[in-house]
Amino acid sequence: MDFKDTDEWTMNASIAAKELRTLAFSEANSYKRNAFLTAANNIEILGARLGAYFPDKFKQIRGVGDSTAKILRDLFDKGMSTRVEVAKIDLEKKELIDKDGVVKRPVEDVIEMVTTVLNGIKLFRGVSRAVIAGGIGRGEKFVSEGRIVAVVENNYDRIKIGRFIFEKGDEGEYGTEKASAIFDSGFRITVVFCCVDEFDSKVGE
Repeated sequence: MDFKDTDEWTMNASIAAKELRTLAFSEANSYKRNAFLTAANNIEILGARLGAYFPDKFKQIRGVGDSTAKILRDLFDKGMSTRVEVAKIDLEKKELIDKDGVVKRPVEDVIEMVTTVLNGIKLFRGVSRAVIAGGIGRGEKFVSEGRIVAVVENNYDRIKIGRFIFEKGDEGEYGTEKASAIFDSGFRITVVFCCVDEFDSKVGE
């Protein structure tokens, strides 16, 4: 396959990182799980530069060993590694993939990250109340996203908080209704803004 096009390599780096995270979260061995996560993060950082390592230099990327290099070659040659396919089937059986195909994460792996964002939001003027909601708030053990609901009446304050979220993560977006960004290991955190009389209903969503 010819991946000389910069945009195509950027897309394939993103896909490869996502597939390696799928393997990581299906892996019981913590050492292997961390290795997959390290490789996924470094591949995502490389982006379009990943093309320089194709087809036989993947092991030069930090965190990529023999088995991971083979998985990457399979992904680019065949479109999917058998190992990734098996991991996805296993995760689906355990209901650890959501309706959009995003791998769910153990709450204990992400709660500190979500709490850090929550505490950062609470420092902004105009925030009268903010809580962790969504799956974490409902006490679920595995979640595909971190959700925070914040009472912020003023649109100007909402934009300031949204910019904070955007700058702290990757692939972010923000407006007067919500802000969202991807943080460490590909985990998305979304902040939903509301008025005080909407708070209970937003938390319950």
